[in-house]
Amino acid sequence: LEIQLRDLRRRLEERMVALELTPAAVRHVAKAAYDPVFGARPVKRYIQKHVETELGWRIIRGDIPDGSRVRLAVGFLRDAQGGRSRRFSTTPEQR
Repeated sequence: LEIQLRDLRRRLEERMVALELTPAAVRHVAKAAYDPVFGARPVKRYIQKHVETELGWRIIRGDIPDGSRVRLAVGFLRDAQGGRSRRFSTTPEQR
C-alpha cells in the first residue's frame, strides 16, 4: 500500500499537492483492496479507481489548487434506505 501511495504522492508533488491519509483511510484501502487470491496486487487498481480519479476530478474543477495539502479520510454516509456505506472525503488546505 505504501509503495502505491508513494508513487501517487510523487506525481502530486508536480503540482505541489501533498497527500495525507488518516489511519482509518489506510485501513479501509488495505481491507477493501485486499483479495485472498491475488493478495495485495489489486491495491494499485483500487487506488487508481477510488483515490486518483477523485483527486483528478477535484484538481480539474479547481477544488484542489496547486500548493494544497489534501487529507483523505473515510466516513460513513447514509443512503435513502437508511443503510450505511463508506466514502472517502478529501479536505484540501492551502499550505
